[in-house]
Amino acid sequence: GAALILLLAAGTCASGKDEKQPDTAALLQQALQYRDKLGATTRDLKLAVGLLKEAAGLSSAKQHAGKEPAALPVPGVPELVLVPGGSAAALRELANCYQRGKGVDVNHKLSLELFRRAAELGDAEAQGAMAVRMAFGLHHSNGFEGSSIRHFGRPDEASALLHYYFGAANGDAFSRAALGYRHTFGLGVPKSCWTAVSYYQPVAEAVVQQAVDASKSRGPLGSSSG
Repeated sequence: GAALILLLAAGTCASGKDEKQPDTAALLQQALQYRDKLGATTRDLKLAVGLLKEAAGLSSAKQHAGKEPAALPVPGVPELVLVPGGSAAALRELANCYQRGKGVDVNHKLSLELFRRAAELGDAEAQGAMAVRMAFGLHHSNGFEGSSIRHFGRPDEASALLHYYFGAANGDAFSRAALGYRHTFGLGVPKSCWTAVSYYQPVAEAVVQQAVDASKSRGPLGSSSG
């Protein structure tokens, strides 16, 4: 009797457990290793995209139908959905893949919506990417068709600046450089050399540090690995 009770209790606990959630950070890291390695093959790029989709929560609407948690439809791409809990960084990197055609066909409309979602989730680089699209009127889904730009829509300068400021505040180098340029010439913001320098300086420091790190990894000039 006691054994039966223990078995029933174990079964109840097992049935109450949620399905194991994917480790989005590990999936993202593995995907980038495949995608960004020197001499990446077509197979490597496709493997990377598959891992990014899993980490980002991008799924076929048919495959996810009736499953929990409820997914969000991708605007303008009805055959795809985004499952809550996906990684914002994975969404951004997947958007880059669709923008550049790395492991997938170029699809600017899907790339835009993935950048938009990543920005909504607070990803700094995605906020910078959305900012430049808003500044040029390329933040409308109907402006794209596959790999082509159909037309430029009306720019949204206020939203562009907001995204630049959020991106810069969260460390995005592109957003900082863009705001530095805008403050240098007074483009939609007060003209101020001091403010421009405050945005340019951390970008310049980061570039210098990257150069120093690269130099250290190569070793002294004239040295050989053999």
